[in-house]
Amino acid sequence: MIASCYPHNVAKLPTIGFFPALPLGRELELGEWMVGTPPDEVAWHSSRFKELVSTLLTSFAQNDSGERFIGGALLWRKPSGFDGEPPTREEFSAIQAAVRFAALGCNDLLRRDDPNSAHHVVTSENAALHVQPIDLENGYITHVREGFLKRVLGGGWRIGEHPPPLADGTIPILGQLPVSNILAKAVFEAHLKGDTEEVRRLGVAIEWHAAALSNAVAVTWQQRIIALKTGFEALLDASNSREGARRLRALFEEAAKPHVDFLPSPNLLWSPREKTDLPRHWNKRPELWSELEDWFMTLSDARNKVIHEGRVTVMEYKAPPQRPLSRYAGQLFWKGERILREAIKARLGTNVLLCGPLKQREIYRPLVEQLRAQAAQASGAPPPQDKPSNAPPGRDLRALLSELRCARANEVEIGWVSGGGSATLECAVEMAKAAGWVAKGAGIEVRISESEKQMLEDAGAELELPGHITLCD
Repeated sequence: MIASCYPHNVAKLPTIGFFPALPLGRELELGEWMVGTPPDEVAWHSSRFKELVSTLLTSFAQNDSGERFIGGALLWRKPSGFDGEPPTREEFSAIQAAVRFAALGCNDLLRRDDPNSAHHVVTSENAALHVQPIDLENGYITHVREGFLKRVLGGGWRIGEHPPPLADGTIPILGQLPVSNILAKAVFEAHLKGDTEEVRRLGVAIEWHAAALSNAVAVTWQQRIIALKTGFEALLDASNSREGARRLRALFEEAAKPHVDFLPSPNLLWSPREKTDLPRHWNKRPELWSELEDWFMTLSDARNKVIHEGRVTVMEYKAPPQRPLSRYAGQLFWKGERILREAIKARLGTNVLLCGPLKQREIYRPLVEQLRAQAAQASGAPPPQDKPSNAPPGRDLRALLSELRCARANEVEIGWVSGGGSATLECAVEMAKAAGWVAKGAGIEVRISESEKQMLEDAGAELELPGHITLCD
């Protein structure tokens, strides 16, 4: 399905590690290993080895199916370059997990409503690592085909005649991927920490996430739902769905605690502002669930229907009436893969989970400080003369909702006149204080005052989040 290729016999042949279908926009540093496009000064085992590797990579530019794979990433050692020595099996597993998990995170940058987004979607196959022995004397590839249940070892495949076969469902990606080095490094180091239960559970969760994101047609929606739920069970050490929901909520709450002021953020679906008092029943007893718990229980029900009834009955999570603008609403699978990925990041640590918002804070700090300084200066200045106020007349909640054609305040989204292009909520709020607020509902936008904005928020209106997601370095 998404298996990578590791050689069986490399004692006498130099090997090359490469990701033929993964065009990276940057180099990744994983321990003593580097992944990406090597600088010219990187050393090679021999000129013959470099020549054959170049021919091998060029062969992927036009494979038997007509697909072009250009700009794939290479693997080399920082100290010795392309020395022909393969990574150990432990290093191989860690590198594979790290690069694949970080590459899949680039899907957060895609707009699902963009008809061209499919050309940029990353699947698990794109990040498959191949470690290939090279026959320098004859210019052959050996041991080119293998599977888990059935392995066919072959030799005499002349380099350049045609490329080695890739996994089913491997489709080229347009452009280059801005993969996070922080995220890849965190996964790599976690895999090499040792044989502890926490490390094992983390590795299993990452593996199930990769299985769910395979592009192979043979992997059905039923299998993908099972893969996601199993990944959560491994990560949270909980097979009981209700207990898993509690632990998932606690995981995000604990991981976000040091920087909870960064949230809500477009970089993370979970938010401390989400509702935590949704009335539900569990085992015939009334309970109060958070939005995240409610979503997780929907995923669990979908998985149980697959196991016990052999069918997928729920494909989407519908926003609860108490939170019609819930960020969890949408396709159960795509929300699920993102939430599982973010839960794995939370397990890796706060600085991994919030690396995007941390980066945003530093980028926009000077602008926020400038806006605050301007606001402070303006507050001490005399009011302008002969200029009418831009503030709309005061309206009560009922009048505002009627104008917005909304039944309740929780159907309203509050934005800012500047258009919502800012990369941080903090910056957007500071800009809105100067430029003004707008309330959005039922396709209508209404300019509102600061007091009306506060009144809507108190009644349950949502604050619009910037649409830009920033991947961490």
